[in-house]
Formats: sequence, C-alpha cells, structure tokens
Amino acid sequence: MEAMHEMSLALSLLDTIKKSLEGKNVKKLREITIEVGSLAMVNTEQLSFCFSIVAKGEIFSDMKLDIQKKEAVFRCISCLREVSSEELLSNCSFCGSSMEFISGDELILKRIKAEVEDA
Repeated sequence: MEAMHEMSLALSLLDTIKKSLEGKNVKKLREITIEVGSLAMVNTEQLSFCFSIVAKGEIFSDMKLDIQKKEAVFRCISCLREVSSEELLSNCSFCGSSMEFISGDELILKRIKAEVEDA
C-alpha cells in the first residue's frame, strides 16, 4: 500500500486544522468535513487511514472525518456548456469541441464541528 501522498495531505490537513483552532477554547473535535475533487488524485480511504494515524490526542478522540467527493467540472470552449464528470474530459459530447477544466482537483477543508470550553 503506497500512501506517501495521502500521508503528506493528512499532515497538511492536520496543520490547517490546528491553525484554524488557535485562540479558540476547543475541548474536542466532533467532525471534520473535507471535499475532494475527483481529479485530485487522492485515495480517500488511504487519506482517512493516514489522518487517523496523525490526529492523536484527546481533542481528536471520537472525531469523525467526513470526506465528500466532488465531480470535476469542464466547460466547452465553443458552446460553453458545463459538464460534471469523475473523469478527465477532452471533447464536448454536444458539439465535439475541446473542453476546458474548471474545477475538481482540489482538497478543501469545508467545516469543523467542535465542542468549546466555557470561557
């Protein structure tokens, strides 16, 4: 199982989460929601496994990692129709012209649900 890419993504995600929690009185994380584009070249099962390895400590115990997959979006350069797909598209299925890539290769931290300590 080759998961070096996913391990570096998990570490980066953990760093982003920790930075977003700075200065907040977070007692426990309940759920982290991320969105992964279909062309991001990320194995979501490996990412989940790697995140469970790096996210240690009481704040992360019982936390759910919700990974939502998002299809890529392409736009035809001629007829301007937008099409969603899980795969790379090169030609428009309506007019045959070339497609331009719009979105779908990102990994986005969408939401953090947490318990906050009373101030």
